[in-house]
Amino acid sequence: MKAVQLILASKSPRRLALLKQIGWEAEVQTGFFPEATDLVKLADRLHHEPDAELAKFAEKDGSWGPAALTVFNARGKCLAVGVDRVIARADKPELPDWPILGADTVVALGQVILGKPKDGADALRMLLQLSGHWHEVITGFAISNQGKVTLGVERTRVHYRKLSLAEITAYVNTGEPLDKAGAYGIQGRGAIFIDRIEGSYSNVVGLPLTRIYQILANKGEV
Repeated sequence: MKAVQLILASKSPRRLALLKQIGWEAEVQTGFFPEATDLVKLADRLHHEPDAELAKFAEKDGSWGPAALTVFNARGKCLAVGVDRVIARADKPELPDWPILGADTVVALGQVILGKPKDGADALRMLLQLSGHWHEVITGFAISNQGKVTLGVERTRVHYRKLSLAEITAYVNTGEPLDKAGAYGIQGRGAIFIDRIEGSYSNVVGLPLTRIYQILANKGEV
């Protein structure tokens, strides 16, 4: 297994930590891409722009759901960094042509997306919704390698045990939920709320490591 070097098109410290965990070298670089923050905004942006690639990630009825949203954002972030590096390489040809990885993760209750809470009250509201129920953590990813972009999505089902209001309030007061989609971190204090998980654990943290490894291995990068 050779060392993997790539560009991470994300400022997420959790994604960077996951890559370092498996011994990969990642350089963080972000470009300008206005993300779609909800399904209405996604539908508006795609209304006049047919997108056959993204259509593969639509819901069974053809509508745009959380999976399509994450892939749309991941691809946009990945391609924005790719354009910036092509431009930069004109002046600095020594810049390495490493694969570029973009990703976007959401917490979804059915078709309802729970993003990062606006404040403590919003975090409390989200956690009350998750309490005692299954939800999905969905990560869309895009890997640009040698001029070709590979898109994918990973879904993990997560079940919350029934929480008391006191537990939720104490957790919100730690501040941990405020910068995380769905208002919790499985790798932090939020781990004690989860009693079952079906699928990739690393996906809940922010990256489906096994899927990404397999793609890069098939491309001869690992």
